Amino acid sequence: MLFSTRAEYGLRFLVLLAKETDKRSIPVREIAEREYIPRAYLEKLAVSLRNSGFVQAMKGPEGGYSLAKNPSEIFIGKVISALEGGPIKPFLCPEVDARAHCALVPRCQTKKVWEKIDESVNQAINGMTLADIIN
Repeated sequence: MLFSTRAEYGLRFLVLLAKETDKRSIPVREIAEREYIPRAYLEKLAVSLRNSGFVQAMKGPEGGYSLAKNPSEIFIGKVISALEGGPIKPFLCPEVDARAHCALVPRCQTKKVWEKIDESVNQAINGMTLADIIN
């Protein structure tokens, strides 16, 4: 399973904000430079993260971004879902996801493998907070 750069860069963005709690807000330019993320891409991620309630924006000369919540209240699974545009699924099974089609549904031998992987991945990311990462 491979997460997109949206998830990777978005998490790096949030980790930087969580570590810089002494600053009121951090400009996008500075975040982009420090994390080696293209500024235009980071600005789009910032909008998604703001719309999802993870960051807040401040305009003006001292403007930038800061966390909208305490790092212990920001669950990694929710962040990734917001950035990826939906629930995290390592495999699309027709019994679980209507977008998938499979002729083997009645006699699938591998379904339990995919369910176990799905359960493990979701347990890991849904049980971890931003605070867990920075501590």
